[in-house]
Amino acid sequence: SNESDKKINKFNNSSKHKENGENKKLLLKAVALGEKVDLKKHPIKISIKGATYHKLEIKKNKKFTASIFFDV
Repeated sequence: SNESDKKINKFNNSSKHKENGENKKLLLKAVALGEKVDLKKHPIKISIKGATYHKLEIKKNKKFTASIFFDV
């Protein structure tokens, strides 16, 4: 077993549903941690239609923080 096999992958999330008449919204907050993608080891199983620039936000302090909306 090599060192990359020993890395722990984590995904923590929370979601909230908001309804206002006919308007329904889902807010998902997530933290994803893991290793770099190696397509030989991590085959892609689903495609994302696209990311939208609406409310796109990327910040860098001691670490990167991003808010991204995806169309699937």
